[in-house]
Amino acid sequence: MSTGSRPLALPPNVSHDAFSRFISACEVIVGRENIHMVTSKEDLADGSYCEPPKTHDPHHVVEQDYFVASAVMNPRSVSEVQELVQLANEYRIPLWPTSIGRNSGYGGAALRLRGSVVIDLGKHMNRVLEVNVDAAYAVVEPGVTFAGLHEYLVKNGLREKLWIDISDVGGGSVMGNTLERGVGYTPYGDHWMMHCGMEVILPSGELLRTSMGALPQNPRTSVHPIHQDAGNKYWQLFPFGFGPYNDGLFSQSNLEIVTKIGMWLMPNPGGFQAYQISLPRDEDIHQAVDIIQPLRLQMIIQNVLTLRHILLDAAMLGSKTNYTSDTEKPLNEAELDAITKNLNLG
Repeated sequence: MSTGSRPLALPPNVSHDAFSRFISACEVIVGRENIHMVTSKEDLADGSYCEPPKTHDPHHVVEQDYFVASAVMNPRSVSEVQELVQLANEYRIPLWPTSIGRNSGYGGAALRLRGSVVIDLGKHMNRVLEVNVDAAYAVVEPGVTFAGLHEYLVKNGLREKLWIDISDVGGGSVMGNTLERGVGYTPYGDHWMMHCGMEVILPSGELLRTSMGALPQNPRTSVHPIHQDAGNKYWQLFPFGFGPYNDGLFSQSNLEIVTKIGMWLMPNPGGFQAYQISLPRDEDIHQAVDIIQPLRLQMIIQNVLTLRHILLDAAMLGSKTNYTSDTEKPLNEAELDAITKNLNLG
């Protein structure tokens, strides 16, 4: 890619000359090898779940290049993210941050403003920064997946002491799933409730640490960047003690780029027992919910519960042609009943 290359889509109200100067300045920050400019439709490959595209919407329902990036950048550190944000302010360039991009339910990593610059935090910023066994928490960067955190615990001999929760797919980002208010299945399954302490880059490029992280561990006597300071030792322990609890501003919003997050892990309970209850008719769900509600309110059932329709499992176990010869029409009640009987499910 040359500095003068013209992207397939420029950011709104940005000239080619200004964009070229912006790219040249970005090369100084992250290196030319960490910038990919989208110059033609040939650059747009829909990829796969494990390798989703960052350039465009992999599940496009309009033209493939309708939601397309002008460039994708791979910063290697918090300071590089800060510099990119400050530079984008200077040139009025819209940014679209992403971590892993594997949440296909939300359209993957797809940007929603044509010509935006995608900041891919998952390629290089993918470290487990800390695991504290006594306090049962981890601090991770955006690119750490559930599988990656699990492998870290196994590699470091911590799997018998700490468990992580997971939201269906192990290849998703721990941070991304938490900020999207995802849920799993253990008592620690509400990931947002189990996060504690965030480090974010504000739209101005300033760095903010939430909760107890806003209180320095030691008085600042050096001139190195704030993100290099050791976090307060209570940062991942208690979210409410110092300053306002403003984490909700940084969940599913465009007010920040999150670069670190603390997650409470589950002390190994020694085992678990899973249950699946099948209900033969849709109308049975009303009574089931009435039974479950007081048990959840009293924390007798601590896990997150999932109510599934038969078609979710049917789609996992076969295509529509496995269940009907008429693939043009929705399945009727009789066909749904036949599927439940065939799969021995509710």
